[in-house]
Amino acid sequence: MLVSFAKSVQGESHKRREKQSENLENGRKFPCQDKSFAQHSLKANDGTLFDFVAVCDGHGGAPYFRSELGADFAIEVLKNMLVRNMTRISELASSKQYEKIKTQLALGITKRWREKVSLHISENPITEQEYAFLEDEKLEAAQKYKEGKDLFAIYGCTLIAYFATKTFWYALQIGDGDFLLSYDGKSFELPMPEDKDCFLNQTTSICDDNAKDEVRCCYGEKLPLVVFCSSDGVANSFRDSESLKQKFYLPIYNLFDNTEFPQCKKECVQSECDLKCHLCLVFEEIFSFLPILSKKGSGDDISLAGIVNVNANRILAMRYYIRGMKNLGIQSGNTAGLKLLKKSADLGYEKAQFEYGRLCYNRSSQHKILEKHLLNKSQRYLEEAKENGVSEASILLQEIFGNLFNEKLSQLEEKVMSEIEGGES
Repeated sequence: MLVSFAKSVQGESHKRREKQSENLENGRKFPCQDKSFAQHSLKANDGTLFDFVAVCDGHGGAPYFRSELGADFAIEVLKNMLVRNMTRISELASSKQYEKIKTQLALGITKRWREKVSLHISENPITEQEYAFLEDEKLEAAQKYKEGKDLFAIYGCTLIAYFATKTFWYALQIGDGDFLLSYDGKSFELPMPEDKDCFLNQTTSICDDNAKDEVRCCYGEKLPLVVFCSSDGVANSFRDSESLKQKFYLPIYNLFDNTEFPQCKKECVQSECDLKCHLCLVFEEIFSFLPILSKKGSGDDISLAGIVNVNANRILAMRYYIRGMKNLGIQSGNTAGLKLLKKSADLGYEKAQFEYGRLCYNRSSQHKILEKHLLNKSQRYLEEAKENGVSEASILLQEIFGNLFNEKLSQLEEKVMSEIEGGES
């Protein structure tokens, strides 16, 4: 099941600047200049369904005072191009002409972006207040803009985007930021070619005169399990790409399939509710962490967008496990709790397999008639837990189902057989 999310947050350094006395007095704002978007199963004009993720980082600094608008325009332009031209793009992909896709998209994006910027600035000329703020910091830029020169820079931004159909995926990038993917949810790749013109605070941009030649791309036919696009505010909060992967992207992914969240405030009784509640809690966790990352890390605006192919059954299993354990905690042997635990175990959740196997063994001594049946169930679920990596299951299996157990099982079988024979006589 595919889920998509996108979030952009104002950088901590922007917040601090807004609180400076001179900016409080004149009402100057430093908004988030990042924009992000993600949606799965978008419909193209030809009916093709495709997934789309994009992050644009509007340039910081006084000369780029409308860069958040430029970031919006870039995402809108590319999205509309994909909707209109997916037939042609798919044809090129099917014949392996991936570089031609880059050439055509790069030309179209930069051309249409400039058209949108030109239209916007003609309808919304630079205001006196914008000039005043700019002259305080970059007088030469203000003079240049008054002469009508380099106006596209006002809206300048980077662009990272990914789209995929059922048969291929494609990503393109102008400027800095990161595009990551994983095929197994354990290791992440950075497949985008490096841009040597991006270093320190310098980056290539969609506003460059030669922007169409600065577009990089990567592509493939095996669809990834998870895709993330992020602005450079994320990477600049970590020491290197390896720590970025291990300390940020892997934990983010694990929130979806490997994190037990508490029950929602309203009791979940349907699978749809369970899934929605879990995903809402995941998104809350991600979105609440991004401002913290900016504060403790880069101080910059931060954007994160992605599409994740989640294991819906595993999510349901975790939710059943949480509810089952809660019921059993309230009342040992609670029937509803045992049923939920078994349901979770049957969906393959290793912690439920271990707990249910352990409980079956404990109950076996209390139910003489069902003793053999419960012992067999205990062994089955503990074996499954062991195969799924629960080390405690190996220990418990050895303790319970060693030689002593085999002797006990033989005695039970002999007892049952003698009772059957006695009944027949």
